[in-house]
Amino acid sequence: MRSYYLKIVIIAALLGMACTTKVSEWVLINADPDKYALVYYHNGTIPTPVKQQHSELENMTKTANLLFRTVLQENIEKPYYGLYYQNRLISEYADYNALSTVAFSGFEEAFSYNSEKGKVICFKINDRQFLEFIEDKNAKDTDRLVSLVFDCDNPARMEVYLRSKNIPIVRETETDAAGNEVLVIQGTEFYSIKFTRYLPEGLHNKTAGKFLGENRIAHRLHHAGLHVSDVAKANRLYREVLGFSEMWRFREENDATPITSTCAFPIVWKTSNTW
Repeated sequence: MRSYYLKIVIIAALLGMACTTKVSEWVLINADPDKYALVYYHNGTIPTPVKQQHSELENMTKTANLLFRTVLQENIEKPYYGLYYQNRLISEYADYNALSTVAFSGFEEAFSYNSEKGKVICFKINDRQFLEFIEDKNAKDTDRLVSLVFDCDNPARMEVYLRSKNIPIVRETETDAAGNEVLVIQGTEFYSIKFTRYLPEGLHNKTAGKFLGENRIAHRLHHAGLHVSDVAKANRLYREVLGFSEMWRFREENDATPITSTCAFPIVWKTSNTW
């Protein structure tokens, strides 16, 4: 594994697609440290080889917000591992070798390029969805999410629309270092929001059909979960301006300020002639 920390840059996606339920370090890395736990259940003395494996495991997951501990449970036939989220069992693993999906996502590194923020390393989920990271040795002490990127067939027309809604434009539509057309606005939090169109000569399109390993923990990104300081403010941007539709909320009462709001991606982005 790389010795430096990485900053998340991009999630380019059409949301609402199917995803496997396997969990990896890619999920754990930005989670609250007291919410994920990996437990090794054993029925006696832990053999030395297993202790060595646990030492390796702790090294592999040291940048993940994952607590590891061992628990003596005399009534079990064979030792096993359990992965928990807020005391809820997510997965069980028969042995150390089965833990590979906890530490590794299976996503393959497709390409890299230099940006104004540093070297960007791109991992591929599928031909339309990517995860990109910026090399940054100090990332642990900074905001790790850099930007959220949406797939858009016409960023220039999107720019005209957003200006009509008085949304501040951080960077006008241009071709970025990866060779794609991109528009940048400021989100409601510290991270930016980008709208990108993959151009034929861009690095993303050049990987079509490649770097799609069988060991990927998921073939599609189902959704993006964002922490926001003000749900009502975020709703104005995502729902009123960008056209997302609310699927579910908590609190559920219509007159209550929601703590959580789950929204669906606006298909109109791909069909409307008004933007």
